[in-house]
Amino acid sequence: MDRFDKLGNAGIVIIAVFVGIGLMGVLYYVSTLAKNVYAIKLQMKDDLAYEVGKMQDFVEKEMAQRQKWIIRDLSGASDDKLDALQADLKALRTEIARDTAEMREKMQKLAALQQALAARQAKPQPSREPAMEPAFKAESPGRKNAV
Repeated sequence: MDRFDKLGNAGIVIIAVFVGIGLMGVLYYVSTLAKNVYAIKLQMKDDLAYEVGKMQDFVEKEMAQRQKWIIRDLSGASDDKLDALQADLKALRTEIARDTAEMREKMQKLAALQQALAARQAKPQPSREPAMEPAFKAESPGRKNAV
């Protein structure tokens, strides 16, 4: 009977080793996943900063060009044309302000989505593996007969 106890203990040790290796594999997978999510987040942030900078340069060039046109037109324009040009300039400024506000709103939504993604991945996932029952119970008939 001692031989069966030794085999039972060896089996438990082997199962524990496999479970330990499995847990280490899951931890490695989760850490790799988190690292990849962080890299994607940084890449998205860099891409967004690049696009915003590009848009800002375009808007500045466009405003400078339109300002030149307005100044050129103002030099020979009558009072009616001056009022129309000022209205156009005001409309352009409000349009740019609206576009800037929309871009800020999109950036805030992106930041909120990134935070939600980080929170979702930080939350532990429920295990889908069945619970392991012990192979022998203390009150099993085989043990009672052995004693």
